[in-house]
Amino acid sequence: MTCFWDGILANLKEEDFQRSLRVSKPNNRNLVDLLMKNNTLDTRNIIWNGKNITEQETKENYEHIKNFNINSIGNGYLCSSCDPFLILICELFKININHKYLGNMIKYQVNNPVKTLNFSSNRGHFTAC
Repeated sequence: MTCFWDGILANLKEEDFQRSLRVSKPNNRNLVDLLMKNNTLDTRNIIWNGKNITEQETKENYEHIKNFNINSIGNGYLCSSCDPFLILICELFKININHKYLGNMIKYQVNNPVKTLNFSSNRGHFTAC
């Protein structure tokens, strides 16, 4: 089950990858690899539900991505309410993300976004809107 990665790729376009990372749009596995290679501690600019990401949260998010098992992408991904990959995607692509989880809106924001991506999920599925 790769719905998390599929949803991300459905909303990010070729021009987003070219503009931000100067690469072609990848497949699922290469997306995860790309995110892991571009992992950064510099995500304190992200506002999550109106709050700044703390230094401790930044470190924990960095470690989560650094230690992620890329071979597990086919087993599903348990997206958290303050998800490290979504935070990193906001930072790298300079985008806002609205994630509606079980009817609750979770907002990830960056200064001067180029666009906003919308997702929704329930306990077992993540999708682009």
